[in-house]
Amino acid sequence: MKRWISFLVVLLALGGLLGCRGKGSAEPKYDEGAPMTLSRGDVSFQSKAASGAQMAEMAGGKADILSLPSTRMIIKRASLSIRVKDVDAAYTRAVQLTEESGGYVQSSTISETEGARAELTVKVAPGGFIHLISAFEELGVVQRKQISGQDVTEEYYDLEAQLQTQLELRKRLFGHLNRARNVEEIIKVEHELQRVDGNVNRIKGRIKYLETMAAESTINLTLCSKVTPRRVPSRYWSNVWRGVVNTTRVLVKILVGILLVLVILVVPLALIGWGIERVVVCIIRKRKRDKAKN
Repeated sequence: MKRWISFLVVLLALGGLLGCRGKGSAEPKYDEGAPMTLSRGDVSFQSKAASGAQMAEMAGGKADILSLPSTRMIIKRASLSIRVKDVDAAYTRAVQLTEESGGYVQSSTISETEGARAELTVKVAPGGFIHLISAFEELGVVQRKQISGQDVTEEYYDLEAQLQTQLELRKRLFGHLNRARNVEEIIKVEHELQRVDGNVNRIKGRIKYLETMAAESTINLTLCSKVTPRRVPSRYWSNVWRGVVNTTRVLVKILVGILLVLVILVVPLALIGWGIERVVVCIIRKRKRDKAKN
């Protein structure tokens, strides 16, 4: 009897083990990289779990496409006005300092109106920007100094993203152009391509400008000598002189008017009177001759 009971216990234990194994094998197995379908009523949703390696590859590809700068892009500008003893010597020294700093003079102007004056626009790498300003300050007495920096990093990022979007759009438009079935569709796609090409050129131009301005800082330098103020005439004598000039003009106009009256009125009247006088004289002489004959 005990043997039968032991035999039944063993059979029950084996049955339980087999049942547990069957339930475990009935559970579905999901592949990490395989698509997973979830059903909700009549709608199906598919998702794909990306591995860590795939995510890294996607992130690396995006970074390569955008080609974003690793540091912030700052456009640096400065404006200096310095009073010096000798403008020519200071100008020569400023050019020398610029070349020693690895920069160059973009434009310059020298004038002698109301004292010598020189204006320079200097381009230099951002690394030598502050050093060159300090060197310029030693040329004389600083009268005015202004330094500014414009952060264009965000704009640069936005432009890169816009450029990538426009390039992708242009690629798709070329695909539509190849699949166009008639002339009307070709004209529409080409018109859209012209618009996209214009956007691409505009964005590339702005990106190039930002890169150039960030790569070269600008310094506007003004060198001037001490100006001797000109003597300004007294306001009283100025008013007197203005009164004399106005009076002279009035007198000249009066004299011109009198001459016009003489020419227009007096001269004709004088001629008429002289004619009448000659006629009267002739008549009187004729009568005298007639009396003498009688």
